[in-house]
Amino acid sequence: MFNPLKTLESLFSSSDTQTVPNFSAPLFGVNATDKERQALVDQPIQPGAPGRVKFQGSWWPARCEKNLRLMQGEIVRVVGVRNITLLVEPVSSLQF
Repeated sequence: MFNPLKTLESLFSSSDTQTVPNFSAPLFGVNATDKERQALVDQPIQPGAPGRVKFQGSWWPARCEKNLRLMQGEIVRVVGVRNITLLVEPVSSLQF
């Protein structure tokens, strides 16, 4: 049975700060290919500071949890999400 209070509670619980390694809709399904998980860095991502990526046609804030600097034009792989910020890692030195 649908419980609207439980739904609201889950929206505002502390779980929104956890890293979610496996995505579900609307980002992409469990069987997403590596290509579907790729994003393009639009604003540089510095260690400890977010930047911005283009992912599936939309702009998202993004952060890399590794001590890496990701430059504009780099292809990255989305590995998680925290609130509305995508967690990314470099894929290769190729550019779009």
